[in-house]
Amino acid sequence: MQHNSILTLHLPVLTFHSWRWSMWELLWLSGLILLPLFFLLPETSTPTLLYHKARRLRATGRLATTIANTHSATKHPTRANILKLALIKPLEITLKDPAIAFVNVYVRLQPSNSLLLGQY
Repeated sequence: MQHNSILTLHLPVLTFHSWRWSMWELLWLSGLILLPLFFLLPETSTPTLLYHKARRLRATGRLATTIANTHSATKHPTRANILKLALIKPLEITLKDPAIAFVNVYVRLQPSNSLLLGQY
């Protein structure tokens, strides 16, 4: 009886390598998927989309040369704004989304994080 599945393709590899080998395979597959996503997935940030749309409309002359409030923040972010976003935004997301809060608490309460400590 022949099984045509990923598992049968994976079994010969398991006989020669330890359980860590499957983690490497997952890393390779996710890396292959990440590259096209990084370059082909469109931008979804609302201020950035509005900035680029306004810039296109100004170039065609269909929009006045007035500058919106989000324009200056998007074009030239200061270090203070970047720091504020890097520190405040994760806290805001944690407080607003219970699933994210649960995962944060769960990970924090683990006795050790094996990936950070290098223990398997």
